[in-house]
Amino acid sequence: MIGLACPACNHLASGCVDSRPTDRGASVRRRRECKHCGARFTTIEECAETVKAVVPPPSPVSRPTLLTQRSLRERLIAGEYA
Repeated sequence: MIGLACPACNHLASGCVDSRPTDRGASVRRRRECKHCGARFTTIEECAETVKAVVPPPSPVSRPTLLTQRSLRERLIAGEYA
């Protein structure tokens, strides 16, 4: 696991010796062993919930709707958006 340092020697390489689910599967308790000094330590890994907002696509604007707006109507008549 990258970024998980041994509490005894701060070495980054560790291996999982034992793994058990806890809290009805919401988290995992792992017993790890440092590959450098052999120290064992426990980590509890939890899933982070992310909420994603759904943004609907913009509604298409019809040509008659555009023609009702005065400034756009004038530009269309002038040929700028033709």
